[in-house]
Amino acid sequence: METTQIVWIFGTSGAGKGTIINKLTSSKREWQFLIKNLGLNKSIVKSNESLKVDDRDSNKVKTEIINLVQQRYITVLTKVQWSDIEERSIPKELKHEIPENIHRIIMLYVNPSKTVERLKDDQRPNRRVSDEDGARSYLKRMTGYVVDLQKEGFQVTWIDSNDFDYRVLSQSEIGTILNSI
Repeated sequence: METTQIVWIFGTSGAGKGTIINKLTSSKREWQFLIKNLGLNKSIVKSNESLKVDDRDSNKVKTEIINLVQQRYITVLTKVQWSDIEERSIPKELKHEIPENIHRIIMLYVNPSKTVERLKDDQRPNRRVSDEDGARSYLKRMTGYVVDLQKEGFQVTWIDSNDFDYRVLSQSEIGTILNSI
C-alpha cells in the first residue's frame, strides 16, 4: 500500500502555484513526465480550499486536507499562502498531527525580475510587488521558511517556474539561487 503524500506548493506571488496544481491534477498525458519526475503517486487530488483567494480560511484548508487523507487519496496537493505560515504554520501542524504521511514541499522558483513582470498589472493588493528588491525580499522570506521546514524533515523539491516549463532544479542550481538572495 502506498503512503499518502501531502505536498505543499510554495512560491512567491505569480510563481504559478495554482497553475501547477491544476496541471498535475488534470488528466492530460503531457504532465505525466513531471508527475513521474517529482515522484508523486498516481492518485492525485487538490485541496480546493487552498486555491481560494478571497474568503480563504486556514482552518478550512487544514480540515479539508485531513478529510482527503482519510479518504485515502494518495497525493494531496496544497497551495501555500503566506497567511498559512505567517500567522501559524499549517504545514508543521499537520506534520505533527498526521506524521505517518509523507510531507513534501515543491518550491517554485521565479527570479525577482520575472516576478515583477508577472505582477505589474495585477490589481489585487496582496500581490503587488513594486520592484525587484521587494520581490527578492519576499523570495528570501519564503525560501528561509522552506529551508527551516526541510530541517524538520520535509522533503523539498525545487522547480524552475520562470517559463512555466516546471523543470526540476539540480542541487547546484538551488545553491546558486540561495546564494543570490
